[in-house]
Amino acid sequence: STITIHHHLATLSRFEKKAIMNRPPKVMSLRPPVTIALVLLVLIYTNYVVLRFAHNQGSSSWQEAASNAPPLTRRSTRRIADGCYHVFIDVGANIGVHTRFLYEPQKYPDSKSAVSHFVKHFGPERDNRDYCSFAFEPNPIHKERHLELQTAYKRMGWHYHPIFAGAGDEEGNMTFYHMHDQSNMEFGFNSLRTWNARGMEGEAEVVPIIRLATFLLDQI
Repeated sequence: STITIHHHLATLSRFEKKAIMNRPPKVMSLRPPVTIALVLLVLIYTNYVVLRFAHNQGSSSWQEAASNAPPLTRRSTRRIADGCYHVFIDVGANIGVHTRFLYEPQKYPDSKSAVSHFVKHFGPERDNRDYCSFAFEPNPIHKERHLELQTAYKRMGWHYHPIFAGAGDEEGNMTFYHMHDQSNMEFGFNSLRTWNARGMEGEAEVVPIIRLATFLLDQI
């Protein structure tokens, strides 16, 4: 998998299942002696691993070691990214335009970098049903907009998941400040107590923070 960070967004591409499934199988031809040798090497190595485990566990045989080995477990909880061939994460999504660059690039012919960025990493021909977009946005002013976008995309079979929180290196809460710059979609909403262009001190807003590393491990 690859992780590409571009300004305020991170693009993850994983689970290239379709490409693998559509790839024609490679035909390998091995002579019988070579095949036998490979099988023997695998058996010898497997036996060695089992015996080492038996020694470490104080078992007298591989049968006893196998019976003492812990059972394999399968993940019992679903991740919200299950079923996604590709995942796009927008950290600091504002009103979700970068997801629109991904799903609807034809509507943004004047984009200088974002549309070409997605073409580079996801290809020019895409089926949006194969993609999942996760948008972190802590500004509550944009919540309604994200929910409307999610509803519209859901009708089209596209997966859009707004997350109404900030992203950081630890869980908790943080105070952000509104800059009252509605003409710019409150692009200046941030954790620094600054003054906006009209001389108004930013209004405080306490927002939840999600540890990004934990989110990636648990949900992607």
